[in-house]
Amino acid sequence: MRRDRARLDARLRLTHLAIGGWAAQALFAGNELGVFDLLNEIGPASQEEVAQRLGTEPDATGRLLGALVAAGVLEHEGDRFQNGLGAREFLLSGSPESMSTWVGLIHTWNETFNNLAESVRSGDPAEVPEEHLGISDEYTRSFILGMHDYAQGPGHELARHLDLKGRKRLLDVGGGPGTYSILLAEANPGLSCTVYDLPSVTTIAREVIDKHGLSERVSTFDGDYHTDDFPRGYDVVLVSNTLHQEDDETCVRIMKQAYESLEPGGICVIHAMPMNETKDGPLWPALHNLLMLLVYRGGRAYTVGQYSDQLLAGGFTDPTHHTMSIYNAGSYIVAQRGD
Repeated sequence: MRRDRARLDARLRLTHLAIGGWAAQALFAGNELGVFDLLNEIGPASQEEVAQRLGTEPDATGRLLGALVAAGVLEHEGDRFQNGLGAREFLLSGSPESMSTWVGLIHTWNETFNNLAESVRSGDPAEVPEEHLGISDEYTRSFILGMHDYAQGPGHELARHLDLKGRKRLLDVGGGPGTYSILLAEANPGLSCTVYDLPSVTTIAREVIDKHGLSERVSTFDGDYHTDDFPRGYDVVLVSNTLHQEDDETCVRIMKQAYESLEPGGICVIHAMPMNETKDGPLWPALHNLLMLLVYRGGRAYTVGQYSDQLLAGGFTDPTHHTMSIYNAGSYIVAQRGD
């Protein structure tokens, strides 16, 4: 009897895995069609009203809305649909913690995952890495603003947990839209931050920084961490959700540059979603590890031990791992420049 139950549970898990992508496609379609913004604007509405406003076919619209209810994104009472808590809080375009741009980016990458078997056969990315940031303005903007959407959650947690008392100048390496610098500056009034990234990225970062009214304390510096030296004179270097794009050799080079950019007594902070030491979990970093195979040459999810080794190879001492809440796959490692 116990074996039969285990077999049934295993079969159910496989079924959920097999159709899990369908629920994601329903979310992507709702996001692309503007369902969540519309329901926020007009309130509870029937499938006919939603279809009329969106210009979609009523029966097909009802099927999508029903699936989004089943997935826990929408709520349904009588013949009327409305946004659930997650949609209200995180799927409205333009809201402070919106994830709608990030959901659109994940939609793009979901299509890339169709090539996973071939990438596993060859070991090569499914996309050409050189066609990413800085080449296509549309992709660059979508990627950077999508990362801003995503970074809001882990960024707030990092700002609550990371002790930067007494620190004055922070260099945010590969800082993208500047989200982490913005949130750390807000949490630490005596801190000034510099977002270091490609010129095509820092242009977008300045827009985000201006919207938060922090242009006096959060600035940008153009550079390519693959080839350029980092600016000097900082007491904190933050490398947040960046190293997974790179191979180990490049990560060590970044750590060496980080060391040189710090004043004596400075610290380097790696913020990431590390794999466990056996490299078989947790699920989000394990799947992210596959995404890195698909979209970067040499990119991967590293373990805490591997990040610590990179810090030590860069000249740092005493790497210490810090976890945050159980709801956050991310954690951070702090190491010292021990002059």
